[in-house]
Amino acid sequence: MSYPDFRQKFNRGDPVGPSAEDLKKKYILKRRKEFTGPGKFGGPFREQNFNQSFPQRHPKFMAFALVSTSLAIFFGPFIYDVFFKTQTLEEQYIAELKKRRMKETGVWYSPFNVKPDGNKPDYK
Repeated sequence: MSYPDFRQKFNRGDPVGPSAEDLKKKYILKRRKEFTGPGKFGGPFREQNFNQSFPQRHPKFMAFALVSTSLAIFFGPFIYDVFFKTQTLEEQYIAELKKRRMKETGVWYSPFNVKPDGNKPDYK
């Protein structure tokens, strides 16, 4: 049993589309660099691009910018808290309580637990 042939059939004397010679000429013209090359006059050579990006032209500036940005992001909140933040009333009250407690135990006067008069504090 043979399968039916569904391929399109053309008459021998009636060609459809361009001939093989026309296709070959079109391909050769398309591939020739003299007619399709870039630049002012065309041609097979391309102009080289010597432009560098900003980080390549200024490596020291980029290193400085990267380091300073990283440090600012990491230490920014600490610097703000130390130099610019104003304490609320609750924070001031808590600080005063801590200070009074440290004075009572003697840590305020010396971190080595010795009062200014030379005596160690009494523990109760």
